[in-house]
Amino acid sequence: MRAPNYKVGWILETKVAALTHFHSEITHEDMIGVFTETQKLLMDTKGPFQIIIDNRLAPLNKLFSLEELQNSSPLLLHPFLDHIVIVKPNHLELRINETPIEKRKSTYLKNVSSIQEALNFLRQAIPELSQAKMDSHFFDNN
Repeated sequence: MRAPNYKVGWILETKVAALTHFHSEITHEDMIGVFTETQKLLMDTKGPFQIIIDNRLAPLNKLFSLEELQNSSPLLLHPFLDHIVIVKPNHLELRINETPIEKRKSTYLKNVSSIQEALNFLRQAIPELSQAKMDSHFFDNN
């Protein structure tokens, strides 16, 4: 049996969730695993949280709008989800028109180029996270 090609967890307990892939061969089973583990992770969420989606190795051919993302995954419609920060695939360029913050209902989407940019954005956007120690090693490949 193949080892899962993803990791889902909190990089700051109950405040910042994260998802990353270890290589670009993302299977249907990986996608199901991501949704299942994320659903479990968020079951007991009682307050606002953010999520960083690390797509650096994802074989995507475009960046998706917030509406497209929320239509594809009901998890991204969670009532306590404030910000979705997506680290773009390494092979895609981030154009100026793709960097503004998108808002839909009470959720914001920000596309960024790196993990550090994602962490910095959340620290600026949410004052209570400015001094928080987020586990950036979560994103290291195993």
